[in-house]
Amino acid sequence: MNFFNSEHCQTKAHCHNCRDKVNGRGFRASLMKSFDDIKRVDFKCPDGMKWGATKQTPKVIQQDRIQKRLADIPDTTQGRWVRGMVKQCLDTLKDPPQFFTCKDRRAYNQRWKDKIDYYLSFQFQNESDII
Repeated sequence: MNFFNSEHCQTKAHCHNCRDKVNGRGFRASLMKSFDDIKRVDFKCPDGMKWGATKQTPKVIQQDRIQKRLADIPDTTQGRWVRGMVKQCLDTLKDPPQFFTCKDRRAYNQRWKDKIDYYLSFQFQNESDII
């Protein structure tokens, strides 16, 4: 089985553990037992992430899509509120709690992604009601 092509690696869900050179050794050692493509404990990240790069929003959140939608929000009181709420959600995802299972991590990410989608859709629905 290939770790680098798996959901675990592609979504960036484990970067905070994997790229921690000292404290992440146990995590990386466990990957060697389960995946064929990992040959040594201190392997190079296929995406070029440096050691110590531990606070990154997972790709699951699709930050580029969110930034594009935020750029379309008008500079109104309501627009500034929506931008603030979305920023708060993204900031929360940058410093996640430690998880026991991948399922817990996915549920956590999905909950915050749903909140972001809610805030963005709230803004656009209300703006269209005004027009």
